[in-house]
Amino acid sequence: MTPLARVGFGLLIMLLHAPYQPEGAPKWERYDIFADPIGWVFVLWGMWSMRRIDPVFNAPWIASWVALVTAAVTWVPQVNHRLDESAQWFSSLPQVVAIALMCRAVAYVAKEQVPPATNVAKRQTTFMWGQIALGILPPILISINNRQLLLGMLTLAGVVMIGTTVSMFMDQKHTWLGGRGPRPLPGVYVQK
Repeated sequence: MTPLARVGFGLLIMLLHAPYQPEGAPKWERYDIFADPIGWVFVLWGMWSMRRIDPVFNAPWIASWVALVTAAVTWVPQVNHRLDESAQWFSSLPQVVAIALMCRAVAYVAKEQVPPATNVAKRQTTFMWGQIALGILPPILISINNRQLLLGMLTLAGVVMIGTTVSMFMDQKHTWLGGRGPRPLPGVYVQK
């Protein structure tokens, strides 16, 4: 598994949600089987290898550690059910920042290639700005107290996270990101 595929797999685990409520437990006591801390462990595993490729991946690696700690604390239902909307937003900030920094780092490395991989850089920059929007919009929408706008923002969050995850899997093949490079199509003979 390539380093960026590990990151993508970690983001995929964070996207999935499968609540489990132990029998006889209070209604608020629900555990997510796809625990976000497990996703962050995969992200850190990928970032560990990415740091050796380029030092620009040091910042997302450090931010991912902070996100792991935050995700571990908020995964516990006894903590999570006590958080109001503002506290949930605040506790999600380390995760949003870590993912935005990952996108920025991949875009930076893509721009540094000769010739520049502009399609990768543009896509990752777009998702970086999407993550930044996800960090800025919630307190504004919470203060307005408009549930329709908040629902729209949650839809945007889903689209941005799915896009970011898919983008990590798309870009994992590049050798300058620790990938194996493009693979030939099966059954196609290439003459030299």
